[in-house]
Amino acid sequence: MNTKKIIIIALILIAVVSVGYYFGSYLMKKETIAVMQESEETDLKFSFDDNIAKNYKAVGYHESSYNYKLSDNEIIPTDKYRLKIKSTGDLFEGDISTTFSIFKDGKLVSTNNNDLWGRIDEIGSLKLNNVDYYLLKSYSGGAHCCYALQAITFENDDFHLGKTIDLLESGEQMGKNYFEKDNQLYFMVYSSDLVEFHTSYAGSMYFPVFYRVDSNSADFVSVNNEFVEYYQQLVADINNDIEVIKTNLVDKIDFSSANVNDSAEEIFSLLARRLVVGILANTNIEIAKKQFVDDCNLFFKDGMIEGQKAEDVANEAINKVAE
Repeated sequence: MNTKKIIIIALILIAVVSVGYYFGSYLMKKETIAVMQESEETDLKFSFDDNIAKNYKAVGYHESSYNYKLSDNEIIPTDKYRLKIKSTGDLFEGDISTTFSIFKDGKLVSTNNNDLWGRIDEIGSLKLNNVDYYLLKSYSGGAHCCYALQAITFENDDFHLGKTIDLLESGEQMGKNYFEKDNQLYFMVYSSDLVEFHTSYAGSMYFPVFYRVDSNSADFVSVNNEFVEYYQQLVADINNDIEVIKTNLVDKIDFSSANVNDSAEEIFSLLARRLVVGILANTNIEIAKKQFVDDCNLFFKDGMIEGQKAEDVANEAINKVAE
């Protein structure tokens, strides 16, 4: 075989390998994109807790394109109603004012001033059983704080303006956890009532709570009592995690403000979370407190939490949640 033929064959082989590599990469890339898209769709569909997703249908949530920096914004809920929002001032100067007005057939029927809870920074909408829900989330400023939520419902010729609820830091999670139960709109949010409760911000403990959006009043109704079985399962899961940590425990941890560390915060947050969730699961309060105190005595030196007795810390947590 002469040199010319060898070169030609070599070029053909290189071309075949290059084409094969190209199409292989293309197919792999296409498959990867498909998997990513499927994953994104799954995340979107089951963006709320897996245990809830198994039993209830997620409700699609749409965020409106609202720009609080504009002087006037008009949202169009229905053919009959208009929702107009106007923001003035500056959030960081502390003088922001947000007013939203509702018009019916072009006539003003309601005007509401939002001075007390900062600027509206998100307007979400969803529809369920012929009711249009508009959810106004406000932000009052701060590194980790604070959010409030208010609902407006439109059904046929009627509209309802609900009372606001303070979500504190939990408002960042909204828009992901709406679901349908008994033909009503519900949502789950992780309460931040115990953020920085004897821990750093990073070690804070959150726990799930449930609300129903009343279509007749647009008010938010606390409905934790409808999800006792969910909380009971959550307690069992937390117990398993705690038992694993117990098997690896060597020495008691000095949980003083000078010696607190990530490990101490992680254990304490688990114990506090089980305490609160256990009460939501209808566990007897005294039993839940005793379990918390006993485990604090096991994990922490002298059973003390930043110089406080475990029983006093338990009462403090329970009172915070009760508020």
